[in-house]
Amino acid sequence: MSAPTSLKRTEAAERAAGLDVGRYDVELDFTDLLDGDALRTTARVTFAATPGATTFVDCQAEVVDASLNGAPLPAGAVEGDRIRLTDLAAHNELVVRSVQRETSSALGVHRVVDPVDGEVYVWTTFEPDEARRVFACFDQPDLKAVFAVTAVVPERWVATSNSGAAEVTGEGATRTWRFADTPPLSTYNVVCNAGPFHELRSERGGYDLGLFSRRSLVEALERDAEELFATTAAGLTFFGEQFALPFPQRRYDQVFVPDFGAGAMENYGSVTWVDTFLYRTPPTAAERERRTRVLLHEMAHMWFGDMVTMRWWDDLWLNESFAEWACHWAAERVTEFADVWAADAVNDKVRAYAADLAPTTHPIQRDIPDVEATRSTVDAITYPKGASVLRQLVHLVGEDAFVAALQGYFAKHAWQNTTLDDLVGAVEDATGRDLTPWVDGWLGTAGTDLVVACRDGESVALEVEPPAGRGPLTHRLDVAVYDVRDEVLTLRARHDVELSGQVRIDDVPTDALVLLNAGDHTFAATQPDDSSLALLTRHAGALPRPVDRALAVTTAWGLMNRALLGADAVVTTAAGVLRTETAGSVVEPVLTLARQTAEQWAPAPDRARLTTLLADASTGLLDHPDHRQTAARGLAATATTEQQLATLDRVAADRPDDVDLQWRRLTRLAELGRLDLTEADALERRDRNPDAWQSALVARVSRPAAAAKREGWEAVLTDPTRLGFPGVRAVAHAVWVAGQEPAVAGLPDEFLAALPGLARFGSKYAGFITVTLFPVVGVDAAYLDRLLDAAARPDVLDVVRNRVRERADVVRRMLAARAIGR
Repeated sequence: MSAPTSLKRTEAAERAAGLDVGRYDVELDFTDLLDGDALRTTARVTFAATPGATTFVDCQAEVVDASLNGAPLPAGAVEGDRIRLTDLAAHNELVVRSVQRETSSALGVHRVVDPVDGEVYVWTTFEPDEARRVFACFDQPDLKAVFAVTAVVPERWVATSNSGAAEVTGEGATRTWRFADTPPLSTYNVVCNAGPFHELRSERGGYDLGLFSRRSLVEALERDAEELFATTAAGLTFFGEQFALPFPQRRYDQVFVPDFGAGAMENYGSVTWVDTFLYRTPPTAAERERRTRVLLHEMAHMWFGDMVTMRWWDDLWLNESFAEWACHWAAERVTEFADVWAADAVNDKVRAYAADLAPTTHPIQRDIPDVEATRSTVDAITYPKGASVLRQLVHLVGEDAFVAALQGYFAKHAWQNTTLDDLVGAVEDATGRDLTPWVDGWLGTAGTDLVVACRDGESVALEVEPPAGRGPLTHRLDVAVYDVRDEVLTLRARHDVELSGQVRIDDVPTDALVLLNAGDHTFAATQPDDSSLALLTRHAGALPRPVDRALAVTTAWGLMNRALLGADAVVTTAAGVLRTETAGSVVEPVLTLARQTAEQWAPAPDRARLTTLLADASTGLLDHPDHRQTAARGLAATATTEQQLATLDRVAADRPDDVDLQWRRLTRLAELGRLDLTEADALERRDRNPDAWQSALVARVSRPAAAAKREGWEAVLTDPTRLGFPGVRAVAHAVWVAGQEPAVAGLPDEFLAALPGLARFGSKYAGFITVTLFPVVGVDAAYLDRLLDAAARPDVLDVVRNRVRERADVVRRMLAARAIGR
């Protein structure tokens, strides 16, 4: 089959102008996938057109036969992954039978064999244009239609699809599942998954809620089902009330599948998740908070994305940014995770700041000339920066006005397609505010503003320093002033500032701590005055709100990223926060960020001291009932001294059923060159996790030995699909352990040589491997220059080239931070 064609925006606009698609009747025959690789499909497409017109339908599968209005289409009508349709009638019926045999590449359709019991599971996912890999369709978001999905499956299998309710018929070896009609959906919102799933159902708040998992994960699903059901019901109620539009379908399913490339996908009424979210051991507060956010993110898409859908992919950023903002908003209001924005500050927002500093940064809103260009926009700017910018907009115009605008927007455009202008117009109507300057600045330009504070006696001058090439943006932010007495911070004043140039705040004592962007409402790096910075690094743990304690850590981290502060100050600030932090969902990301800083950003002579500091902080949290599990994991990641390792041994012995902790302990011992392989073998035998073999692999690869690194290297670059995305990340991390430079000698050059060959794994895995396997140990600036030259070769995929540029920039910043020292 020839290389796939990428639909151009101009082609999509022309096709949409000439067609009105009524419905799809799609039959998916999964029966061959029980022990083979073929998905057989029949698609019946009903659509209106201008009589006599010509168009094309997308089909990136092997076409068996096709007919238009009862007449067979000639073989010549199939042109690569398009089928040419000529002499259209006013009302048309197209029938295409096709076969897709590429069912193991995580593109469109994916077949997985569970290594535990040999059961086969098949999932589909179609964003942005992979529906065409499964059935013939007009694969663009603004040709919405009703879908009636039928699945033919082996007798023991369950099928799931958007409308949920299905009539099941058949005898013998197969069953046929006929699903009810959907409302008008874009092709990328359609789904059909199949396999011998375990199913749980619950009636909550008038909704019929379903959870599905593979059978080997029944224990994890049933353990967490109550929380998942409760959060789902609360989210559906919250969004329905806030948007003045209840979710219009009784049934809402969530299907957990193996090897899913994304975290989850917002298929209307039937969300697909990667089943690593069914944690194999009871999850920490941070893991539960993350899963809650993902659940609410995908749910928000039911309204913003599914009911109201972008006209073209240049508004994908808005689709994702809105869902990301909305999931935090909902989690804060209707779940136990009231400090969700604090966790975001030291987690996803950190990634956004790093991405915006990179040479690959781009405006949030970009020109997308074809679908292929969409793939490069799914990054930390599309998601967390976009969400932060929307949060700044809400802070600017007020939440009540913004919600009123959303209600009008959904009422006007339900089941239609829109553009950014439609949403902006709704907000302008609700607020009476001209948002043109905001749109042009925040969405149309790249880079992060730096808000700098300078002392002048008892006054503080604030100034916005924009990145080169543009003027400052308008920020509405809070500035908090604290008196510092005997390790206690007392709020003296809080100033609500709208800042686009310079602002002066008076009556600030010279010994006060001035906290910029208190509450973290805007997207900007901050540089406190010298006195406040010194106080912040010493007293961050005394700040009264979790979001501001998190902000203190990211303020120091941001300055380190700009080579204005050393890693020591970041870790010290984080350790101070860890000693007092009360929010369980914040402790883990603070500890993770601090550990990464100590391992990768600190100069080599300081690493052991800083990791020891973090291990001591983790030990101090072991007696806190809400932090015990996170503290144990933190200690397992950082234990350095004999005393700390002995404490780790004791903690692990006290928690024999926490198999995850046992693996973390063995991995730490491996990093320190102290792993007993027989102990790892014994743990693998008793671990019931279907991915236990990966945990054992990670432990072995973590050892400071060239043969160990080679095993991990080969595992990633020989068959990454066997590992899956989470496995690739874990094994790649185990390859590059700080302080193990002799063991990885030669691997940086092998990485350079491997870049062109990553194309064989497809764009998703190629980009992912580039990021996760990127050398961070044993490299210098000269190596990065050579790597960039190699990535510029024409035989390297664009996604690989871009990821190399991003990661090379991060490693340069690491090298600069290491040079600062203490």
